[in-house]
Amino acid sequence: MEAESSEPSRSGLALWLLRGTRDVYFYLMPASKERVPVVIVEYDEIAKTIAKRIADIIKERRREGGRAVLGLATGSTPIGIYRELIKMHREEGLDFSD
Repeated sequence: MEAESSEPSRSGLALWLLRGTRDVYFYLMPASKERVPVVIVEYDEIAKTIAKRIADIIKERRREGGRAVLGLATGSTPIGIYRELIKMHREEGLDFSD
């Protein structure tokens, strides 16, 4: 089997031509192996980070004499954030009354 490759396109793909004894095959394949670092963060860690940021905004607005307006999402995705905010309210006295 004989193989030929085109120059990589802007998308990083090259067209490969494979010639067998009777058939010709065309494949669009990555021109090179790309290494992309992937960071996996646990959901609980993300929820704590976001809840802390929300608490910081609430406290900052209160210090400035204003108030924070929260738009709360529905569904199961933000539940961890809400749990952390409830925990902050119970354990640290985070106040949502404004």
